[in-house]
Amino acid sequence: MRRLLLLLLLLAEPQEARRRAGLHWSRWRRHHQARARQGHVARRAARQPLGGSAAPPLPTRLAGTAALSDALWQQIAPLLPPQQPPRGRPSLDHRRLLEGLLWIMHHGVAWRELPPSYGSWHTAYSRYQRWCEEGLWDRICAVLHPTPTPFDTG
Repeated sequence: MRRLLLLLLLLAEPQEARRRAGLHWSRWRRHHQARARQGHVARRAARQPLGGSAAPPLPTRLAGTAALSDALWQQIAPLLPPQQPPRGRPSLDHRRLLEGLLWIMHHGVAWRELPPSYGSWHTAYSRYQRWCEEGLWDRICAVLHPTPTPFDTG
């Protein structure tokens, strides 16, 4: 009832008064959004990285890492944590996610350009970030790209 009364009072005002009220609201909103944006930028700039360490390195463009063969997967699978978490939402298949990470690194594109067939880009990014912090990504890269020893002939 109260809203109806306010609406009727607003409609009874001259059109010029309604226009001025709308302009006042528009100016106030733009000013408020600008101040909020300044606060967000300042807060992000002052925020320390999680864990006190630097952010994980961005994926680099690596040649030859687009496909994950069965032989490589057999070497990498034991390094990964258990597939099913003890509770909560079931996790994404590790192999599909790892292929998505390799696809990103092979093509050198942004996270959001990850094809949906590999799962959510945000899941891929957060898993990559976690694996970098735990040192797991370095071990995966060591399997994918072994450094040749001086005795290798090739």
